[in-house]
Amino acid sequence: NQAIVAGIATITTDEAISDELITNSNSGIVVNAFDKKSLLRAIEYTVQNPSKIIEWKNNAKQYAHKISNEAVVSYFEDIIEYSSSNEKGNRPICPW
Repeated sequence: NQAIVAGIATITTDEAISDELITNSNSGIVVNAFDKKSLLRAIEYTVQNPSKIIEWKNNAKQYAHKISNEAVVSYFEDIIEYSSSNEKGNRPICPW
């Protein structure tokens, strides 16, 4: 959320809460959290393609208005409840 609002391109993992946000906003790359090579490839791709950073930053800036404080708070509360629950059901659905 903070990266989107600040207009920052992001590399994150699929275990991060923000992975859906980065995917939906097309403002970076989401990699497998347990695959070091995937992270390395993402970093190499980003370094070799600086125009993608500009594209991702612009996408983040354009997407930022879709994220309200209320939606973020509600979603994070749902994620915290999901993460702390002993019963793992379906992960909360990203509201944006």
